[in-house]
Amino acid sequence: MDSSKDSQPLVLLHDLCDQQASGQLVVMHNSVHWFIDLELGKITHITNNLEPLERLYNYLRRKGIALSDEIRTQLSNSFDKKTPSTKPLDGAVLVWLSQQQKITFLQMTQTVEEITKEVFESLSWLDHGTCSFTHSDKVSSICKFNFSTLDEQAKKRLEIWQSLGIDLWSPYQRLYYFTQAANQQQGLPELPEKFRTLLRGFSLRQIATLINRDELDLAKSLVPYIRGQIIHLREPQEPFDQLPRLPKSTPSVLTPPAKELAIYAIACVDDSPTITNEISRCLGDPKYSVSAINDPVKALMQITRTKPDLILLDVGMPMIDGYELCRLLRKNPLFKKTPIVMVTGHTGFIDRARAALVGSSDYLTKPFTKEGLLKVVNRHLHV
Repeated sequence: MDSSKDSQPLVLLHDLCDQQASGQLVVMHNSVHWFIDLELGKITHITNNLEPLERLYNYLRRKGIALSDEIRTQLSNSFDKKTPSTKPLDGAVLVWLSQQQKITFLQMTQTVEEITKEVFESLSWLDHGTCSFTHSDKVSSICKFNFSTLDEQAKKRLEIWQSLGIDLWSPYQRLYYFTQAANQQQGLPELPEKFRTLLRGFSLRQIATLINRDELDLAKSLVPYIRGQIIHLREPQEPFDQLPRLPKSTPSVLTPPAKELAIYAIACVDDSPTITNEISRCLGDPKYSVSAINDPVKALMQITRTKPDLILLDVGMPMIDGYELCRLLRKNPLFKKTPIVMVTGHTGFIDRARAALVGSSDYLTKPFTKEGLLKVVNRHLHV
């Protein structure tokens, strides 16, 4: 191993890529260790030692992959307890999950890419650190990234972070909601109740993960509420307080206006694109996020992955009708209490009774109006 020395990590990493080096660069600052794997000048994986398994689980959860407690315990016993805190974990765990067919190869490569981009961003905020590089020709890789590509993406995001103009210096800062009383005076939209429940100490990154939204986009939408002291920022919890702070710059120009948060996810299942397009148009309010599913055979899998807050089901579909799909959804514990609204042209008592027997929450008759659709949707989402 090369001797450790204090360096500018990105400068050293750039030089190693130019030299087409293979091996692992380790960067240390405070209690944080970054691990950068290289193969012939290409970056193959970047991670750090801050709760790598929990970060990995969050990325998998975004893909609709929820590992059982049994598997998580097995992973903890096999990797976490046996691997020093100065060694990377998530790469080995991803390979194991792929070998055990718990995830697909595509899901593994996508997760490696997402983690690499996230951890590179925190590394790019570091102006110096203790660095050491171990040369090795035995590098196994499933992804390859150009330094310039990752660096350019990180710089663009840094510019946006710096342009926010608020005291936000880490995506791990915790958010607390205090009052909406000032909203009317400041002309700000009311924060949805479902979203306010997350503003009780969750970090910006945790909230973005829970609502499946980019944290930078989320931060931009919350700027007016933070400035108005409706939302307060607190220090990150350990060990994330050890990460580098956002580099300071000259205050930027105008901050982009806030966007209303799309809090309610709605799945619309109908084999007719015309119907799903019409429902998407009627539910065009930014607080709704509508997923159109035109293949009823794949609907169960897609709904399980996205976990919507409300499901609109067409009754008359080929291969599997709405009644059967509703029955299958109700058998899944995830959807025991999810509102399921049957959408159909049939208005008879028997049809309504059949819908009730399979567990539907409500009935919407075609043709429907925008007002009628909104009334049903808002009633079940308690908007």
